[in-house]
Order: sequence, then structure tokens, then C-alpha cells
Amino acid sequence: MTPDIHSPANRTEPKSPFQLFFLFSLLPTLLAGCATGPWIGHETGRSLGKSHTSYMLGAGQTGYVFKANLGVSENTDVGLQAEAFSTGVFAKYSFINNKESGGSVAIIGGAGFTDGKYIYSDLVGSYLSNDWEPYMALRVGRVHQNTRSLDFYDTRITFDQYDYTYKEAILGVRYWFTPKWFVSLEANRYFFPGATTSETQRTYGGASIGLHY
Repeated sequence: MTPDIHSPANRTEPKSPFQLFFLFSLLPTLLAGCATGPWIGHETGRSLGKSHTSYMLGAGQTGYVFKANLGVSENTDVGLQAEAFSTGVFAKYSFINNKESGGSVAIIGGAGFTDGKYIYSDLVGSYLSNDWEPYMALRVGRVHQNTRSLDFYDTRITFDQYDYTYKEAILGVRYWFTPKWFVSLEANRYFFPGATTSETQRTYGGASIGLHY
């Protein structure tokens, strides 16, 4: 029988998680972008557990993403997230938190102030079965930008106002190939009701690799 890699008995106990967390949290400062609000998820409904940490690096059609999470209680994490167009902090609370198998549900709230400001909230659900962990999320964000246009690769998105609300649906799957390491794939569907461009709705994809310590 294959051992359950998610069982506490099969996890390596964390060593100096606070030192590691703050070391890796320097990256968002170096990679800071403008405050459009986060566009990428790569987050499940499970929390890490007290004093555990995770780090994730990914890329896709919306650019790069880096995340560092720290478990401050059995059901609560705090973290930092840097993307090509935003940098900020967030907190996550899992009110259903099945760490070894089964379904989990969490709420996430975050904010950023790199160039403008934003706040957002996610509702995330996931289901862990053996090594696979599919997840989905719904997001609502409120943004104030210092510019009304955003050059997004080959497209310029122009907003009607400096302040706008966006919505997003996220669908992804995470695969645990060792007790510590995982990869994830996700698709993101964005809705920008205040944008004067054909890009008011579009679907993007991305992938990431992560470490749970």
C-alpha cells in the first residue's frame, strides 16, 4: 500500500520556518509591479498547519507569480504574492480543512499598495484524493490605479475610471509528486466590466511548482 504523503506522520517537521519565510518574502519587493489586483490563484482550500510554510513559483499567459505562505494556526495562513502586475499580502482561513483527504473550503482576503492599491476576496474549494487535488475559486477585487491604461503584452486595456471592480473564476488541479513538492495547472477567466476594450473577458492559463516545508 502506498503511504499517504499528506498524513502528519509522513511529513518532515519544519525547521526554522520563520527564517525561511522572511528570506523568501524578499522576492516580492524585488519583483514588484503595478497594483492591478492579483490575477492568479494556485491556492487550494486547505491551510498548511501551524508553523508550516510553502513557496510557489509559476508562469503563464499573465506572466510570473511567486507566493510564500506561513501557517499561523492549524486553519489560518498568511502570505505574500507577487505577479507581473501586482504585489501584496493575504490571509487565508479554512473553515473546512481536511489535511489528509477529502474536501476543504477557505476564504481569502488580500491587499496591495505597490503603485495604486487593491483589495480582493476569494472563496476557494478543493478536494484531495491520493496525490491529486483539484480546486476552484471565485474572486472579486476592487482596484485603484494611478493610470487608466494597462499594456498587457500585445493588448492595451483602457479603463473608464481609475477605480474599478473585477471578477474572476479559477479552475485548477495540483499534483503532489513527493510529500514536499507539487505542481499545479490552472485556467483563469477574467471579467473587467469597466474596460473599454475587447479584452473585457478572456481566459488565460498557467503552471507552477511549489514546496511545502
